[in-house]
Amino acid sequence: MRTGVRAGWVIVGGVLSVALVLTLAITAWNHIELPRAYDFVYPGSYGSSLIDSQKSPDGENTKVYSLAAPWVIVDVTGPVGVSVTPGTAGRLTVRQRFAPAQVSHRMREVWEKGKTLRVSLDCADYGPPWASSFQPCRADYALAVPPGVKVVVATRSGT
Repeated sequence: MRTGVRAGWVIVGGVLSVALVLTLAITAWNHIELPRAYDFVYPGSYGSSLIDSQKSPDGENTKVYSLAAPWVIVDVTGPVGVSVTPGTAGRLTVRQRFAPAQVSHRMREVWEKGKTLRVSLDCADYGPPWASSFQPCRADYALAVPPGVKVVVATRSGT
C-alpha cells in the first residue's frame, strides 16, 4: 500500500474515533442528573411504597403512596402546575391531569427515596410564537399531603 493512502486511512480512522468518543460523552452527559441544592438541605431516604394507582377515562391519574418522610419535594420542569391540600395521615395522594390529553408530549415522572417527586414535561408544540399565554400542553398535579409534612416545590428557576 502506498504511504499516502495509508496515511489517509490513519487520519480518517482517527477522526472517526474522536467523533465516536465525543458523541458517547455528550450522550452520557445529557443523561446524568446532578444533585440539586435541596438534595443537601433535605438529606435522607425514607421507606415508601405505591399503595394504589388508578386511571380514569377523562385523563386523570391518581397514585397513593405510603409516606414516612417529614417533607415532600416536588421537582418540576416544563409546563407543570402544582397545588397542595391537606390529606390523610401517612398517605400521599398525587392526582395528575394533562390538558389537553391528546397533545403529543414526553412525560417523565419518578418517585425517589420516599420523598422526592420529579416531574418533567416536554411538549412538541407550544403554539404560535405571538401567543405567549397559549400552552396546549400542560400537566397539573394536585397533592394531598399528610398533616405536618412540609412541601418544597423546586423549578429550574428556583425553589
